[in-house]
Amino acid sequence: MAVSYDGARVATVGEDRFVRVWRTASGAEDSSSTRARSAILSVCWLKSGRLVTGHNDSTLTVWTDELRSEQVLKRHRSAVNCLASSNNGKYFASSAGKEILLWDAQRMIILKRLAGHQARVNKLAFSKDSTLLASAATRNDGSRQSELIVWRLP
Repeated sequence: MAVSYDGARVATVGEDRFVRVWRTASGAEDSSSTRARSAILSVCWLKSGRLVTGHNDSTLTVWTDELRSEQVLKRHRSAVNCLASSNNGKYFASSAGKEILLWDAQRMIILKRLAGHQARVNKLAFSKDSTLLASAATRNDGSRQSELIVWRLP
């Protein structure tokens, strides 16, 4: 689930492959809901108003305001389980397994591959000033140890 930057909409996604957008003022579902080509595991709004979804087939989909698929990005090697976007609108980040990709949110190109986790990344968050990206992972080896890495952005 993700709330738009203006607070007017909430996007929900799921393994049923549906992207649904809801109006926060009324609680009503937008008529623009649509079905993706594969199960959706993550979602984030970009400051531009576009929506990005992460899928179990290792792809990302960039959606227009009307929930039309604008672009499919195939850069990960496994399911895309986390997404986050920066407050300044410059970046978004995606994670699949132990790998994080930092994206240019305007040009939809990878700026940097971030590696360093020993376990699957399960949380991403940008600092309010968009200069840092925090990533967290929890080991599934019985120890349940957590890892946190804070990355400086360009």
